[in-house]
Order: sequence, then structure tokens, then C-alpha cells
Amino acid sequence: MIIGNINRRKSFTLCCAFLSGFFLLRNFIFIFNYSTITGIDIVNSNNGIKINLSRKGNITSYNTTYKTNLISEEITNTIAPNIGKNSSYLIIHVGPIKTGSSSIQCNLQVNPYLGQSDYIYLGKMERICAKNKLPLNRPKILKYCYLDVQELVFEKMRKGFMNGRNKGYLQMFHNKMAYMYKKGINSIISGEEFCGMSYNDKQWKIFSRLLKIQQEVRFQVVYRHFFDWAISYYSFYEIYNNRKFMNSFSSGKELLSIIDNKVMDETFIFKNKTKCHPYALWTMFRRKTILKNIGNVDVFNFHKEGDLATRFICSLPDSKEACESSKTLKLGIARSTNYDTIHADRIATAAWNAGYFKREMVHTRKNIKNAIRKYVRNDLSIQFLDFPSELLECMNKEKQEEILQRSIKYGKEMLGDNEFDLEAMKYMFRNYVVKNKFCGVNVTAILQHPSWQKFLKNDLITKLRSEKRRNKKTTKLTTIKNRRKKR
Repeated sequence: MIIGNINRRKSFTLCCAFLSGFFLLRNFIFIFNYSTITGIDIVNSNNGIKINLSRKGNITSYNTTYKTNLISEEITNTIAPNIGKNSSYLIIHVGPIKTGSSSIQCNLQVNPYLGQSDYIYLGKMERICAKNKLPLNRPKILKYCYLDVQELVFEKMRKGFMNGRNKGYLQMFHNKMAYMYKKGINSIISGEEFCGMSYNDKQWKIFSRLLKIQQEVRFQVVYRHFFDWAISYYSFYEIYNNRKFMNSFSSGKELLSIIDNKVMDETFIFKNKTKCHPYALWTMFRRKTILKNIGNVDVFNFHKEGDLATRFICSLPDSKEACESSKTLKLGIARSTNYDTIHADRIATAAWNAGYFKREMVHTRKNIKNAIRKYVRNDLSIQFLDFPSELLECMNKEKQEEILQRSIKYGKEMLGDNEFDLEAMKYMFRNYVVKNKFCGVNVTAILQHPSWQKFLKNDLITKLRSEKRRNKKTTKLTTIKNRRKKR
């Protein structure tokens, strides 16, 4: 009996190993032949979209079906380009960061009207777009068309196309572009990640090999007033760099004020060169594209009136039909910058370090920070930068003037004298000065202020305790309800 059980187990193990080997071999054969694709034919059927992939060698075709919940009209709009057209564009939107890239990507990702002007969006996919609850555009359906920008920049172009599993990627990309050129399809790639390779000569050599295609390649760099971009970048970068430590005081990490020397050096003055601000990226791409002879660089103005993402589509060449239809598509801002988080966290950290809270109390950094934000927003009915001047610390006028002159220089060079509006920039800058945008909270002065001492030492703790009791009560009631449902 024991021998019989052992034999059955061995047979079962061998069977599993055989099946695993079979599926691995089948996937290997598919991946091996994937690089030899010469074209695709798309057939719209009741069950979904049928894709015939033509290949070189012994395998002449591969049939697969992707089901979709898109209605037939949307499929026609996004997947039936003008077959008679024998020229096309490859648009590469390179950002940079904090210039509305996520909003543009979300629109391109869900926009059903791109196909009206023979455009297709290849990627990258922006995860935050899920909150819009709209169907994804064609890359979700046609996996052959999807391009992983992060994989391209951080893996393929760093290691090269002849290294390991990257073999065949270059040919696959060229086959894809050749098919789109033949059918007259314009394609769009978007990703702030391209900034990561903009200063690397080796990666540019690899990139230039990738872009040896028939399409007209056009890079899109977004212009944003330098002072406006720098403030937004500071708020994002401080939180992003310290995101692992934002829930606990034990790390000892403190967020920096906007007037801190390190922030000034890295974000405003460029003592330590910040590579990914609009002007630096535009300058680098202009120089590299001329040296490598791989396309033109266009500038998209962040500050013009109208919806940012719709204007981006309207700025594309030969996009009249898609532009007009896209004006009816209304999406929210994908990733808005939260300026209050830094101010609230700096006050919370300073109060903790000063011993305002009992060390044995189980209150997280996040809870205290959120309580301070609610206090300012609800009880004081103001914003952090509306504090009295004695509770703020601001850049001196010399630094502000230096930032303004730098912004004017960048604006004139990127937009040119005809499009650059000097008076509008100066008006916006003065408005930022009035609204204390170049200031941060003075945590030392706040901890010495009587009303803030009362709140931090007494009221804050009381609020956190009552909130903790409410949460326990809510959790208990929820547990009781769930138990009753199971019965």
C-alpha cells in the first residue's frame, strides 16, 4: 500500500513537471517568434477584437482574440485609421515632471477620439486614471501595441538591445513602427522617465538606434514658468523623497523648508544641477537630437488658457478631428500638488522633538499631521501661508529677484519673443509674492506662540483621544454587524 502511494506521488510529480515544461516551451516559442512580427490585421467580431499577427519563418500567422467592453463605435474610432495614408508621426512627450504629465497621460489613455486623426497612444499607462472610471484606450486591448516606457528607459536602454532577454526588442519595435508607417498611423509615447537618460551619451546612442524609423519623430517638452515649476517640484520632491518616513517620528527625518540652503541649491539656484526642469531638458534634447539627427523638439506652453490635456492633443500635427472631439471629454487633474502636507508635517515633527507629546502615547506622525491640517483649515479657517508674518519665514528679495530673472531668461529662450508674455509672467510672480508662495512656516515661532502651545499640548491630544475612541467604537459595531450577517 505504501509503495503504491509512493508510485502515485512520483507519477503525479512527473506529470506536473511535464505539463510545466510544456507550457514553458510553448511560451518560449511564442516569445522567440514575437520579434519576427511583420504586421497585424485587426478584425472586429461579436466576441471581441481578433488580431492576426503575420510573422517571418515557418509560422505564417497567429490568431488571438482580446475581449473588450468598448462599444463598436469606440472600437472603430480608435482602431480603424486611414489605411491609404503613407506617412506618419511618432510623438514622444518627455514631460518633465510637474508639468501636467499625469493629466496628459490620463487623457491619452482613455480618449476614444484619437483614432479620428489616425493617432494611437502606446504608453505609459497612468495608474491614477482609474478614478475617472472610463474605459482604457487601445493599449489595454491590443497588447502588441503597448509600450512600457519605464522598461524601455530603465532596462532596455541601460543594458542595450544585445544583452540577454533584450535581444529581439529592437527588431520588434522597428517592425511595429514599419507597420504603423505603412498604415498611416500616428503614434504617441509619453513618459517623464526620458529625463533619466537625457544626460547619458551611451543611452542616447542606443536611443538613436531605436529611432531609426520611417516616421517623423517629434519630441514634446512642456514649458512652465520656472518659479512656478520650482515651487511645485519642491513640494512634490520633499514628500516623495521622505515617503518611507512620513508615518513615524522614530526615523528622525524632518522635511526641509523652502528657504533651506539645500532646497535653494538643488531646486532654485542649481548649485547641484537639477537635470529635469523644463529649460534643462529642452536644452539637452535640442542638442542631442541635432547631434544624433533623430527628430525635432517642440515646446508646449503649460500656461495657455483651456484644458491642458485637450490643448496638448490640439497641438499635435494633423489632429484637427481628434482635437474638436476631445473638447467634449472632461477629466479632472490627475495628480494635484498638496502644499499643506509639508507645513503640517514640519509643525508636527518640531512639536514632537520639543517633547510636546508623551513618548508612550500611540499616536502616529500621520494622525498628528492630519489633526494640525484640520485645525488650520476648519478651526482657523485659513491656509498655512495665510499665517501672520511673524509665523512665516520667506526668501529675501535678492533671491526672489534672481529667480524672476532666471524665469524670464528661460521663458524667452523656450517660447521666443512672439509667444512669451513678459507682463503676464511678472503679474503671476507678484501674485505669488503677495500669497507668500516663497515662504514656509516658522516652526520655532509657532512653538512659542501661546495659542499654538495650547492647541499642541492640550486640544490636539484631546481630539486624538476622542477620535481614537470613536474609531474603536465604529470597529466594534462593524464587527458585531458582520457576525450577525454570518449567522
